[in-house]
Amino acid sequence: MLIALWTKMRGWLVGAGVFLAALGAAVLYGRAKGKAAEQGKTRDAQEAATAATEQVKANEVRHEVEVETARLPDAPPQKVADADPASAAGKLRDDGWVR
Repeated sequence: MLIALWTKMRGWLVGAGVFLAALGAAVLYGRAKGKAAEQGKTRDAQEAATAATEQVKANEVRHEVEVETARLPDAPPQKVADADPASAAGKLRDDGWVR
């Protein structure tokens, strides 16, 4: 009688062990698949963050350049023929030709 009880219990224990092993394998497989799917999303999010940071830096540089350009003094209008030869307008002048 004890042997029959042990055989029955052994069957139940083996069945429970197989069930738990299959359940553990399913959980580990699901985690591995989930990790693989999330890595793509994580990489995309990191690339988007990097692109946004670069865009912000580019906008800051553009703003700084525009502010510095706005601070430059305006040159008084002058005719090329009458301009000082050392100035940009004077360099446009050519002998006998006025731009």
